Amino acid sequence: MDWYVTILRVLHISAGVYWVGAGLFMGLILYPTAIRLGADGRKYLMAMHKSRIFVLSMPVVSIVTTVAGLLLYAKVTNNFEAEIMKTTKNWVLSVGIVAGFLAFGHGLFAMSMMDNKFGKLAKQIESQPDGATSEQDAQLATMTEKLSLHAKISAGLAVIAVVFMAGHRYVA
Repeated sequence: MDWYVTILRVLHISAGVYWVGAGLFMGLILYPTAIRLGADGRKYLMAMHKSRIFVLSMPVVSIVTTVAGLLLYAKVTNNFEAEIMKTTKNWVLSVGIVAGFLAFGHGLFAMSMMDNKFGKLAKQIESQPDGATSEQDAQLATMTEKLSLHAKISAGLAVIAVVFMAGHRYVA
């Protein structure tokens, strides 16, 4: 048994399941529900940002998934050997990897930037005795809409990555 590959696969798959599942949850359930609930939904998101556990877990699992996956890919392709890279199977895998990198980059830049802005504004509002002003509430609403859109984009890219990575073994 190749322990190196086994450990990398366990890390890649388990962190990836969390990452994709949480991304789908955020994009399809959490943010759309918060939008439908209006001010109450935004209050819930503000409370969620206070704990930061969920918000901080996403970068960690995305990094673990990406690094473990890259190390696995190097192993499978014998350090990116040109002949091995020419197979259809590895091209299908490569599409999944590109989608995974796009999901990682999108989450790292678009999602985390919006999330940080939301968190800063939430902290500012929390320190105010009268709560959010109408302008701040409007800003939160706009940020929630953007977070919802970006969560759907990231989750979509991650699903494409999963489909191609899982499906590559069934290509001749």
